[in-house]
Amino acid sequence: MRTVLALAALCLCAVGPLPAENFLILPFFNLSQDASLQWIGESLSESIRDTLSAEGVLVLNRENREEAYRRLSVRPYSQITRATVIRLGELLDADQVVYGHFQYSPPEEGAPRIRGTLRIVTQILNLRKASRGPEFTEIGSLEDLARLQTHLAWQALKLTAPGRHLRKRSFGRDAR
Repeated sequence: MRTVLALAALCLCAVGPLPAENFLILPFFNLSQDASLQWIGESLSESIRDTLSAEGVLVLNRENREEAYRRLSVRPYSQITRATVIRLGELLDADQVVYGHFQYSPPEEGAPRIRGTLRIVTQILNLRKASRGPEFTEIGSLEDLARLQTHLAWQALKLTAPGRHLRKRSFGRDAR
């Protein structure tokens, strides 16, 4: 009996822990004509990073991302190609990369109650499987940015960790 237990313990030690996936969240690119809205792209990435991290997902920090940008000579807030996204992910040994863009459309004249529209498009790239996930979009007003960010994080987590049993209603409450 001791031999069987010792053998089982040895097998468990040999297998070791399963590697966890690392996520890289890139700043979202601003497609709007207004350069003063660059903060939204950083806010989107930080909010998604914080929310995923709170759910136990391993997310690379902002300093690592900025160092990778520096090493590849990528200017902050510049629109990057998918090849650059892949290269950034590989440089940081990320398994999955979340990136995207946003566009703010100001309100039309004569419509004082409407405060403009923010359209956010998100993409997840799985470098481990060399596959691109579905693109998902959030549309709302700039005043609803926090809600939009929470929903984007929920969608990203749902797509990247399908085994988790997430309830949208409680996820939004817990993320606040």
